[in-house]
Amino acid sequence: MIARRGRVSLPDKRIEGKSERPTMESNPGSRAGDEGWDPGNRFESSLAELQKHSKAREDSANRRIARRTLEGLFIGFLEPGLALFQTQKRYGEAVLYFGLATEMNPDRPGAFF
Repeated sequence: MIARRGRVSLPDKRIEGKSERPTMESNPGSRAGDEGWDPGNRFESSLAELQKHSKAREDSANRRIARRTLEGLFIGFLEPGLALFQTQKRYGEAVLYFGLATEMNPDRPGAFF
């Protein structure tokens, strides 16, 4: 299967005086009124779900997507961390990036070397 790239033009729908950015109040599916709702919790649960899918025994589309996503996040945090560590000598910030890379894919030891 070959994916094709094409240009998509969207109509310009601007309403004067109203912001197009969605808010928690305008989203009926939001849990803004729920106590204990935290975007960090949602991120952590999504990350845990990805890690669970990536460790599945059977080869499936969900497993491949989860593994590729986690690898991408790992590399996405590791490379800026290496740049901060090696060239810019900003060690404190580099440690934060390495920690995030390790959280994304704790089974991969690259952030420790």
